[in-house]
Amino acid sequence: VDYVVSIKDAGKLLQRILNEYR
Repeated sequence: VDYVVSIKDAGKLLQRILNEYR
């Protein structure tokens, strides 16, 4: 299991959500 990929995906998703929330 690639944790780095998961973290990267989570970060991207979080950034996208934050951008939309703003």
